Amino acid sequence: MLPFFGEIFSSKLISYRALCFDCLEEERQHPDYQKAVDAELAALRSGNRNFAGLGWPGKNGRVK
Repeated sequence: MLPFFGEIFSSKLISYRALCFDCLEEERQHPDYQKAVDAELAALRSGNRNFAGLGWPGKNGRVK
């Protein structure tokens, strides 16, 4: 569990790290966000409950 410092956090899909909601919105705007959503869903359907994400390529980078 993350420490509470007055901020609310969520998990990223592109990279499985905690982030604030401002950063979450930035991730949702990334051109590869849907690719990350699809990859997580495929992992869950195959029984993988520990999906690690695709890896954050940076704001202007692309997921391979």
